[in-house]
Amino acid sequence: MWARVLKALHGNETSLDGKKLSCNGIWNNIVCCFEKVKYNGILPSNVLRMKICDGFSIRLWKNNWLGSGALKDKYGRLYHLEVDENCLLADRCTMEGWRWSWNRELSSRNKAILDELMAILSEVHISSGMDKWHWGVDGEDGYAVNTTRRAMDEILLPSNDIQTRWIKSVPRKINIFLWRLALDRLPARQNLNGRGIDIEDVGFVSCTQGIESISHVMFDCSIAEDLLRKARIWIGYFSLVFTNWAEVLSWVDD
Repeated sequence: MWARVLKALHGNETSLDGKKLSCNGIWNNIVCCFEKVKYNGILPSNVLRMKICDGFSIRLWKNNWLGSGALKDKYGRLYHLEVDENCLLADRCTMEGWRWSWNRELSSRNKAILDELMAILSEVHISSGMDKWHWGVDGEDGYAVNTTRRAMDEILLPSNDIQTRWIKSVPRKINIFLWRLALDRLPARQNLNGRGIDIEDVGFVSCTQGIESISHVMFDCSIAEDLLRKARIWIGYFSLVFTNWAEVLSWVDD
């Protein structure tokens, strides 16, 4: 139903083929966001492609139905010679074979390009049934929010191999603070800026000697170094020097 609604509103511009729509709206925002995550490498460029059946839902030149990009981008010379640039796969691929329609006779160079294209299309066959979109993150037919979210988190969220510590003898809020510190999830200005929050200045206001990152606030800042020095004197370990949280945990384990 939604596909019919989108086609009624936008016509041939309903596809996620990388083109910005000529009109604004929710669907235009979805298309732009989808292209943005692909451009930034958050999702693979061939994450969404068509599973071929009857070919009546696939635009031959403009859809990424082969999974390696739109044919109009790879074979632009042939695309500009096509009589109907919005033609469907079913218009050109029939049970009897391929049926092309050019606005003029192909030159020897364009014939060579067509031969190259036909070598790629040699395994394409039309069958009964409706074409389906294939979401390539999980390797299964259909879209799964959980699998897509997990794939995006692996790229966007920082990875950390440090085992979580939970010490019952200290207050819960201290455990939570140290857990967030180990994962680099404390709301330092650098982290907030990286999440798209508009921060006018990412500098650490307490010392003005660097950006407000977790590493600087907890270990590199002169104020932090002074506090750590006093803590070392208090516990009687005068020669201890830590530059990151992993070194602290390594010292605790030893």
